[in-house]
Amino acid sequence: MSPWLLRWIGLPLRGRRAGEGALVCNDPVLAALPQTLALRSDSFGHNQALNLRQAGEGVGRNLSPELNWAPLPDGATHWALLIEDPDVPLRQPWLHGVATGPADVRQLAEGAMSGYAGARPLPGHGTHRYVFQLFALNEAPGPASTREALMPSLRRHAIARGRLDGLFRRDWLHARPVAP
Repeated sequence: MSPWLLRWIGLPLRGRRAGEGALVCNDPVLAALPQTLALRSDSFGHNQALNLRQAGEGVGRNLSPELNWAPLPDGATHWALLIEDPDVPLRQPWLHGVATGPADVRQLAEGAMSGYAGARPLPGHGTHRYVFQLFALNEAPGPASTREALMPSLRRHAIARGRLDGLFRRDWLHARPVAP
């Protein structure tokens, strides 16, 4: 799709959004979990702008941000991380990345997430939230590259959760991180 056409699509769709309630962490089973995992990044703070390096292809460098977290709670053997944009003009949030690993891994370096699709909202659509959702699991989740494939394992085996939100917006002419 031409960049010029994309610039004109964002404005009329400004009020349309998948919504907070459609995020994985707001699934009724998962929302009941204790939110005790402290997910952090040296690249951005909670509810602050993502770095342009984390923006998607054609906008930024498409590097997943550096992420780290404290030890998982007792009983956790694995973790799962999902990144979703609830502000897309679709029925369901857009999945920007999935990663899983053993409990002894407590960080991901910048660019370490394979399959990461960085922030790239429609120009003029307004500020988008990129919600990094971390879950502690008491069993290995198995291979999962989609939200749908991971949900059964999360519902059965998640014991705690954490969240970190990054913000990004594109104006009419170019990508622009949101001022904190």
